[in-house]
Amino acid sequence: MELPDTRLPNRDGSDSRDRLRKDRFTTSTQPAGDQFAYWKSFVSPLVDVTQATSRQGFLARGTAYDLGKLHYVSAVVDPLSYQRTQAQIRDSDMDHWALVLLQEGRLRWHSGGKVMDQPVGSAVLRSFAFPFEANADTTRSVTLFLSRDNFMGMAEMLDGSIDRPVPGTMNNIISEFVLSLSRYIGRLTMAEIPIVANSLSVLLKAAMAPTVENLEAGALPISSSLFDMARRNVIKNLSNPELGPASLCRALGVSRRQLYYVFERRGGIAKYIRQRRLAACHEAFEDLTDHRLISTIAYGNGFTNPGQFSRHFHAAYGYSPSEAREARLFGYTPHKTAPASFSEWLLQVRAGE
Repeated sequence: MELPDTRLPNRDGSDSRDRLRKDRFTTSTQPAGDQFAYWKSFVSPLVDVTQATSRQGFLARGTAYDLGKLHYVSAVVDPLSYQRTQAQIRDSDMDHWALVLLQEGRLRWHSGGKVMDQPVGSAVLRSFAFPFEANADTTRSVTLFLSRDNFMGMAEMLDGSIDRPVPGTMNNIISEFVLSLSRYIGRLTMAEIPIVANSLSVLLKAAMAPTVENLEAGALPISSSLFDMARRNVIKNLSNPELGPASLCRALGVSRRQLYYVFERRGGIAKYIRQRRLAACHEAFEDLTDHRLISTIAYGNGFTNPGQFSRHFHAAYGYSPSEAREARLFGYTPHKTAPASFSEWLLQVRAGE
């Protein structure tokens, strides 16, 4: 991925640092004989790809924006086949949902014993928590990746709605939302990111309202993975000051060694719990209808020491809880450095940080 120079002012005179960073990816910078190998390596943490033709050269290009709770990718890709395997699911932390709007081309999907041809102009929800296979002609598409951590409250509903077209008129509404986002995303500022995430959440809830069929489909094997069970337990018990490795081991019936291994790639159990607590507090500070005291919000999310909470909050976001409350700041700032891989970009991490 390439990183544009964000030091220049925007045409309207505003500070470009308030704008979203655009990341670009392309295989055209590689020799024709190396293009497919480059793409295969680039997306390898997510899917395993096979070139659909024997000709030399493989073109893939697109733009991407890190929206915190969401990741936006607009791409044009040559024909290929790809699959998400159980080994990739086991070895990676990428269990995101992906809302895919197909704009041009043909895309056939195989998952859970079902085969689906996605119509051009339709939006379909996919999940990288489950294995699948797909075959595609040259396609142009827009994909919104939804982090499971940030949409846990909708997990069963979303898992119950994967691999099927968004029903009825809501498909048109969601497709128009994605297209509108594509038109204006280059003008968005950091302060406007929550509006995008919240609007999409509202639309998805309306389009994928729980039904008996959806809830049954949502009770898939993802619920049996140790990390997912631990994550759900953490979110459910953020208000408990005693939440930690010992309580999680007791609740899940696993050893500390097993638990530490699961959270190793996320910086450890304690760090993960602290991140989720801070994120819950910041979300409350963003809420214009939440008038609770800062100390009450902190205590309600497991922080018992006000001074320690303030220090952790400032270290995570670069400003104090009171500043976040006064300005209703958005609790996420994209990394200044370009990602070295697709997985770094999607997981919002950088090597060495």
